[in-house]
Parts: sequence; C-alpha cells; structure tokens
Amino acid sequence: MLSWVFSIHFAYEILKISLIALLAYISYYYYKYFTRENPLPGPFPLPFIGNTFLIFKNFTFDVDKVQSKYGDLCEIYMGSDRFILLGREDLIQKIIKPIINSPFHNRINDDHQGFKEIGILNTGLIANNNYDDWQYHRKFFTRAILAPSFIRQSVEAVQGSFSEMEKYWEKLGEDKVLEFNHWMKHYFFDTIFITTTSMH
Repeated sequence: MLSWVFSIHFAYEILKISLIALLAYISYYYYKYFTRENPLPGPFPLPFIGNTFLIFKNFTFDVDKVQSKYGDLCEIYMGSDRFILLGREDLIQKIIKPIINSPFHNRINDDHQGFKEIGILNTGLIANNNYDDWQYHRKFFTRAILAPSFIRQSVEAVQGSFSEMEKYWEKLGEDKVLEFNHWMKHYFFDTIFITTTSMH
C-alpha cells in the first residue's frame, strides 16, 4: 500500500517537473521569437513545430497562400528554425548576384550537426560557408548553366518532353479525367533529367 502511494507521489512530482520545464521552454521560445533580429511578417509559430501545421496541407508546400497573405518577403518557422521566403525576382537577384562583399554568403550555420554528419556542410553552393570554395563552385555552375549550348539543349528538352506528353494526352481522349499535378511532376523530372545528363 505504501509503495503504491509513493509511486503516485513520484509520478505527480515528475509531472510537475515536466510541466515546469515545458512552460520554461515555451516562455524561452516566445521570448526569442518576439526579440528576434529583423522581424518579418509571417504566420505565428507554435513551439516545437513552428508553422508546419499551417504550411503543409495534403503533404504539399503552399507558398502562394503564405505569400498572398503576408507579402513577397515573409518568414516561416520549421520547428525552431526560421526561413525567409522571397517572392520577387529583384529580392532574389540581390542574394544570387556574385558580389565579393555580399552579406548573403553564409546560408547555413557552421554548427549544423546534421549537415556535418552526412558530409554536405561546406561543399557545393547551397551549404558552403567557405567563401573561396563557394566562389569557385559558383563560377563553374554559372558558366555551365549560362552557356548557349546548354540553353539551347534545355529549350529542346522542354519542347520535346512537352510534345511527347501532348501525344499521351491526345491518346487519353476527352472522356478521361486527367490529373495534371501528377503529369507535371513527371514532366519536370524528365526535363531536369534530360538537361543534366543529356540522356533521353
């Protein structure tokens, strides 16, 4: 009988400590949220999950809905990580421009353990904080993408894939319901695959 009372009391104490820790975390989370640097408009986040419950509906990322409500420059939270959404070309050009003293070089924190573990931190273009290495990769990428032969090949691949898809649509007929989103996923995949590998 005494052990049963002791176990109930112990569970009650654990529950109290957990509740205090949860309230402390929520207070800290919202303190960091309201005192963040350069606040931007965006949906109000919840602790632990951020805005994932608002943004991911039916397992799709609905950027248009967020940008129509909060503007072309807004923020969202995935967990406790802040992401800034840019919706206009002039805003994106400021980040992508290859300027030596650009403030937009470091895109990922160096202490991001997940990227270190899988080996993509400080490699390539997106997750690279080493400026000289990033500049080399960017120059290579820009020359490859902006070459006239690549642009010509990309246009031909897009036109070829679309004409092939159009033939399939004609075979379906007028009575068949067409799920356009599935077709577009395959179309984009085919186009990207053809342009990057030069294989059909």
